[in-house]
Amino acid sequence: PHPVQVVCLLILLDYDKGTYFKQLIEVLTGEGKSVILGITSIFFALLGYEVNCICFSQYLSFRDYQDFLDIFKAFKVEEHVIYSKVSDMCNIIINKEGNVRNLTQAFLSGKD
Repeated sequence: PHPVQVVCLLILLDYDKGTYFKQLIEVLTGEGKSVILGITSIFFALLGYEVNCICFSQYLSFRDYQDFLDIFKAFKVEEHVIYSKVSDMCNIIINKEGNVRNLTQAFLSGKD
C-alpha cells in the first residue's frame, strides 16, 4: 500500500468515545483514493452502515465499484455500498420522503 493510504485509513477510522470523527482528507492523484474509499466502505458496511460513495464522474464511480465488487461480495456488503454521481445522490436525498415534485404538487393543490 501507498503510505498515504495507510495514514488516511488510520485517520478515517479513528474511533474515540463511541464515535468516528468526520474527516476531510486531500489525496493527490496516484496516491490511491479508490483503495482508501473501497476499504473504508467495507469497514463501515460491516458495522451496519449504508455507505454512499459519491463522485462527480459516472465513469470513475462505475469503474471503482466494479474494481471492488468481488471484494464487496467476499465480505457480503455489496448491498450496503452504493457508488453514484453527486447529482444522483442529491436526487436520492431530495426524494427520500417521496417524489418531491409529486409532494409539492399535492401540497399546492391541498391534497396533502
